[in-house]
Amino acid sequence: MCAVTAENRAMVGFVGCDNEYLVIPPEVTLDGKCCPLSVISGKAFLRCGSLTHVVVMDGYRLIGQNAFADCSALTSVTLPETVDKIGYGAFFGCKSLREITMPKEAEEISDSAFYGCRSLGSITIPRGIHRIGNLTFGACLSLQEVSLPEGLLSIGESAFYTCSNLECIWIPESVVSLGRFIFVGCERLKEIYFGGTVEAWKRVRFRVQLGVKKVPVICADGVVKLL
Repeated sequence: MCAVTAENRAMVGFVGCDNEYLVIPPEVTLDGKCCPLSVISGKAFLRCGSLTHVVVMDGYRLIGQNAFADCSALTSVTLPETVDKIGYGAFFGCKSLREITMPKEAEEISDSAFYGCRSLGSITIPRGIHRIGNLTFGACLSLQEVSLPEGLLSIGESAFYTCSNLECIWIPESVVSLGRFIFVGCERLKEIYFGGTVEAWKRVRFRVQLGVKKVPVICADGVVKLL
């Protein structure tokens, strides 16, 4: 049974969180009236240890803070195209998560959204995203493939912290700011590809250091080596 608040059209929890497969409905009936839902509230499904698959149906716009945090058995999530924000730590500590279908038009992925998703092997960032937050993919130990969209402007601090299986990454020309220590603990990182020129790379704002040394940055017209 769903627990909802009609005032802000938010799902705040789920009674009987021992389900393995969960389809989150776009509306519920309250007092005989249809109530559309658009928000999965913070901590709504926190530590639902039996959940393995989640499908969020059309109509939701926000996945709230820590909404699915520490759902340790969760392996796959399907988000609808209507979602435009994934909140802080939304999937924090979902250590079994291997697959997530991201909405193509999402606009914001908040800090630590996927921190500790250590089974996640690949991720495609939607084209509407302009900023990747701090620690967003930190401790994603299995992460090998990251697809970043043209139009991305900044990557936050420690965004890929201890992604120890990440060997290369392509950074689009649109990026103008990189947070400090974004690649700390990325022991296998061998190459960084940048979509712009060497001069454009030199204009990218760094905060202190990226956390890796002697890794070549392969630009469109040459190579720069991080010191």
